[in-house]
Amino acid sequence: MYKIAIIDKDKDLFSILEEQKDLFNDYSWYYFKSLKGTFESKERDNFNLYLIDETIFNSSSFKSKQQELSKDLLPILFILSLNNRKKKTISKNFYKSNIINKPFRLKVLVNIIDDILRFQNKNRINDISIGSYILKPYEKILKSGNNKKISLTDIEVKILIKLAEYEGEYL
Repeated sequence: MYKIAIIDKDKDLFSILEEQKDLFNDYSWYYFKSLKGTFESKERDNFNLYLIDETIFNSSSFKSKQQELSKDLLPILFILSLNNRKKKTISKNFYKSNIINKPFRLKVLVNIIDDILRFQNKNRINDISIGSYILKPYEKILKSGNNKKISLTDIEVKILIKLAEYEGEYL
């Protein structure tokens, strides 16, 4: 079962999806009213997808959370109106982000979610242990023993995967 976080100021989308849960029995939906609530959630690391509505962003919260979002919440599906000014910024600054425009049909939303999750499962490489560290290649993160996260570039991820293959031997 896939866990999907819906981050939205109003509960309309969450309520509709909850009412239709018999049709979408592969998903469980979780509602959060703010980004802060999502970051404080114990389930935060267990979500497969984050649906983020534009209503939670005012200009100051968008700027302050942009860096944190791009590193911590993956993958993201943004729900935006057609005339949203932040659309270009979002598509440029967020790694692996997707955008759906309002208004949309529920079936279209679920099809996009299916595609994102199918793509995510195909490309997810299992976590790799390197000494006391855990490499999460899909997220481009190296976690230390004390749960400190280190962001990595594509090249750094490739190098660490190669080093892990040879388990400390000279290359």
